[in-house]
Amino acid sequence: MISKRQNFDNSSCLELAIFLTVGIVLSSFALPIVLALAGVIQTGACILTVLGNIVVYFTLLGFFLAFQEDVGWQI
Repeated sequence: MISKRQNFDNSSCLELAIFLTVGIVLSSFALPIVLALAGVIQTGACILTVLGNIVVYFTLLGFFLAFQEDVGWQI
């Protein structure tokens, strides 16, 4: 969704943006789970972190779905 807003001539920028976004989102869910399984953090902390991630990402998704029109930010 974010990468669709950018119009670059070469697709390598688009692919890099998608790759980095997937890496960040995947890490935000996987890292707390791995740390909880390793015993570094408590299970409750893992659950709260994952639930917080869900809230944040659904909020961002809702924002981008609500404001899909391609309006410039210029005054």
